[in-house]
Amino acid sequence: MLKLLWILAVYSIYICSCHGSDDYKKQFKYFYNDYNCSNYKFHESFPRKHNVKSNTEIIAIKCPTEHIEKEKCSNLKGYTYIIIYFKSSSDVKESLIFGSKEGRRYDWRIYDIKKNEKKKIINCIDVMRGDPRNSLTVKWEHSISRNSGSEIDIKRKEDFNIMSHTYQDSILRMNVKEKTFVFGAGLSYREFNSEHSRIYKGDVLFTFNANEINSEDVEFQEPIGITQVYHPPPFIDIQNDLTIKVNAKNKEWCLVEPHKFPFTLKIKLAFNGTTSQPNFFDYENITVSYLKYSKDNKLREIKKDILKPNSPNTRNILLNESAIIKLNYFCDNCIEGGIDIVQNMIIGKKFDFENKVLPSVEYLYDKLNFEANCSMNLNIFTQLKAVSFDDELIEVQALHGANDEAKGNFSLSNGVVKFKNTNPNGIIKCTYIYPAGEFHTSQTYKSFKDEEMPSITYVYDKLFFKPNCSMSQGKSVTLKTVLFNNEKIEAAKLQGTGGNQKGNFKKDNKFVVFTGTNPNGALSCTYQLPYGEISKYQKYKSFKDQNIPPFTYPRGGLRLTPNCPMDQGDSVNLKTVSFDEERVEVSDLNSRSDKRKGNFKSDGKFVNFLGTNPKGKLSCVFKLSYGEVSTNQSYGYFSNINHPIIRYASDQLVIRPNCSMEPEKNVNLETILFNDESVEADYLQNTDNNPKGKCTCVYKLQFGEIKTFQEYQSIEDTTLPDVKYAYDQLNFNPNCSREENTYTQLKTIKLNDKTIEVEGLNDAELIQMGNLKPTKNLLLYTVQNPEGKFSCIYKVPIGEIEKSQNYKPISNETLPVVEYSYNDLGYNANCSRYLNSFTHLRGIQFKDDKTTVVSLQRSRVGALGRLKLEKDFVINTEKNPNGTLRCLYDVPIGEVLVIKEFRTFKTGDEENSSKKMGYVASIIFGYMIVISMMI
Repeated sequence: MLKLLWILAVYSIYICSCHGSDDYKKQFKYFYNDYNCSNYKFHESFPRKHNVKSNTEIIAIKCPTEHIEKEKCSNLKGYTYIIIYFKSSSDVKESLIFGSKEGRRYDWRIYDIKKNEKKKIINCIDVMRGDPRNSLTVKWEHSISRNSGSEIDIKRKEDFNIMSHTYQDSILRMNVKEKTFVFGAGLSYREFNSEHSRIYKGDVLFTFNANEINSEDVEFQEPIGITQVYHPPPFIDIQNDLTIKVNAKNKEWCLVEPHKFPFTLKIKLAFNGTTSQPNFFDYENITVSYLKYSKDNKLREIKKDILKPNSPNTRNILLNESAIIKLNYFCDNCIEGGIDIVQNMIIGKKFDFENKVLPSVEYLYDKLNFEANCSMNLNIFTQLKAVSFDDELIEVQALHGANDEAKGNFSLSNGVVKFKNTNPNGIIKCTYIYPAGEFHTSQTYKSFKDEEMPSITYVYDKLFFKPNCSMSQGKSVTLKTVLFNNEKIEAAKLQGTGGNQKGNFKKDNKFVVFTGTNPNGALSCTYQLPYGEISKYQKYKSFKDQNIPPFTYPRGGLRLTPNCPMDQGDSVNLKTVSFDEERVEVSDLNSRSDKRKGNFKSDGKFVNFLGTNPKGKLSCVFKLSYGEVSTNQSYGYFSNINHPIIRYASDQLVIRPNCSMEPEKNVNLETILFNDESVEADYLQNTDNNPKGKCTCVYKLQFGEIKTFQEYQSIEDTTLPDVKYAYDQLNFNPNCSREENTYTQLKTIKLNDKTIEVEGLNDAELIQMGNLKPTKNLLLYTVQNPEGKFSCIYKVPIGEIEKSQNYKPISNETLPVVEYSYNDLGYNANCSRYLNSFTHLRGIQFKDDKTTVVSLQRSRVGALGRLKLEKDFVINTEKNPNGTLRCLYDVPIGEVLVIKEFRTFKTGDEENSSKKMGYVASIIFGYMIVISMMI
């Protein structure tokens, strides 16, 4: 009855005076085709049956909307009835309705179906038909069942990266128009469109074929794809505002410093990059853990909370005090296997995690009334990790497990680690850990006694500070007096004096300075302590580079090794040793097991140079307190020297044989010898004009002696034997050797007064000289029948020499006719066998008689025809020869002919005849003399 009243009320408000929409009826043909005014069986169209074929958990069903229709019965004239569509409260609730437009009487509804539900009945709407005769209510039901066989898997195999995806982009790319819905645990179902464009973590996308939404033949749809989405990892963003200061330089641990406590810290999940879904992580929870250091120096969780968003992507932490917290967000599908997004924070005020040097503790020996120590915690963020005193170290964990919490010189009590030493001198270092790393504090402990400080050694004129005493050695240690050698001053008396100076002492800022130049001596600084006095002493010493005289020795005769001492005293230590280009660092040498490198070897006291026959400069470089100095010494060995032979032209030696007194430093002349003659050292020279022989110089070295030798050779001019030759019969040209030997070179050719300079000329230039013809070894002087002195002038190492030779031509001679009176010749016509030493008779002819001396000598009687050999002559035995006598002579080169003609005549005057014969004989004799001289 109530339902009827409600229907009537609706009907009274909304009455459709026209027939139902044809479009609407087309969408539900199965319904409108089943009834008319006289047919009440339209309920037989229900339930609609559908079989789910995929593994979906949602479906879409096309259903009528709530409305009222007014229908006229064509078969009952004037009769009208109404159909009312309404939803019952007992119907299955849809998850989402879509596709409904204004004036449209149907829409699509999405329903959840469980995967394990084999069958489900879903009622879209109740339909009631009312008329005056009858009324009927029908449920518009759909029977949903799952396929009993295998299901079609429509779930995407891999999660979909939503970072660059918008609602306008295709997801499945199946060449169909897509309509996608989003299901989220927080926001339930919504269509992925411009109104709902945001996707959140945990959302699932269900995609339907949009082409089937308006199809008249489709009333049931399954999704064509189910997509699980993901987004690349975010980071935890700490919101900075005016109430806090965030230092995020350390990415792992950020420092958060509020202006005051309590304060609220706002946390977001943000993405550092470009994304289409900036709100993807808005509704994700973040775990916050509160941490504290344990004894094992590890941060342990003492409390945990879950931060839920109190507004989109905003989570708040209320903090009342300093804390160490860890924020953690686990994203299960941001990457394969999931990822923990972690942000650690140190929250507090006035952070100080820097290394720090605390004020020194200076005390009088045996007067310290507390122990050096380190506090276990400086604040909530720090914990003591280790304590060291100089080289002695203890890990605090080791103290926790030790008896009485003590080990070595360290002990733990009342939150303090102490160093148990009566008079600590050194640096105590407290190493603290804090979440982002570690730092340390250090503090120097110093007790005072009289002290002798290391000597100051320096290079002369290179000390760039003055000897000085500090006015204080700490708050309670002040300077009282200063002493340098015998000069003393009280520090207090310098104050107020002219320029704060007195004598060689001057007060300069925080020091009393000794102003002397290149100080050499002892500085003493006396300090006043609360109890007693202490003094500090220091020596100053200057050094200069030193060149030691060279050391000379004979090659192979050195009995010591060049070396450098390792220690010169006064903190002067050997740094480097070099010998010419070879060099070694002493530290490198000492680091070697055999203490040797190259030619250098250390024996602990010296670095020795082991090179054979050392020659060069040994340099020892010493390290001073300030700068370096070196000592240098040259080593030179000398060998006996054979100097080249001195060859010189006779009487042309300019420098006489001599010995240098000191050819090199520490090489001194001891003895001079020339051949067998010797003299003690002095700058002496041999005074012989043309010395010949060996000059020996004996030199005294620092160790041993050496000798130098030089031989002197005098080269004389040479006159070769005369060249006597028969005229036109010389069978060679006058010539000069172009090079007599390696030290004799041709310079000039000379014939009588004609001189030709040939030095330095090549063959072509020599040929152009006219009379010269060069061969490989000779220069030929081409002249016909040369006569006179031919000279070759040579250059020798010192001076010039001449090699000369006379050329003498010999001509045939016809002597005057010998006329004589018959029987009055007085001698036999003859040919002398030897006109001179180089002219020898070879052949004789008189008329038809012709022979040789050899033939006559071989003749038994010594005669052939008229010709007869008698002693040194060959004579014509005729008493009155009348004819020509020919005498053929051999000369050194060629042969010459001497002709004599004999004629007889008669005279009546015997006296005149006698005189005439005497005259003729005189002429013949004189001619013979002339010929002899000429030859």
